[in-house]
Amino acid sequence: MDTSTFNLILSQAGETILNFHPKYVIGLLKSRGFTVKKLISMSNFRLEFLKKHISIEILLFFENLYQRFFYLLHLDPVFF
Repeated sequence: MDTSTFNLILSQAGETILNFHPKYVIGLLKSRGFTVKKLISMSNFRLEFLKKHISIEILLFFENLYQRFFYLLHLDPVFF
């Protein structure tokens, strides 16, 4: 199975985690009549190394800053 983040086809990790490409989810929402008002990136700094060596205040500052720009890359696995 192709698990590339650029593949629009569903991939599965383990028995319970399903990975959907953001464009697929957005298309599904629009086809059901929903309007996407805002896209943001989430969990950009989740590496354990960063959490151990950089204060939470600094990580949150950069998380808030990068949320507005990283969504264009579709790097994060989280949708809210």
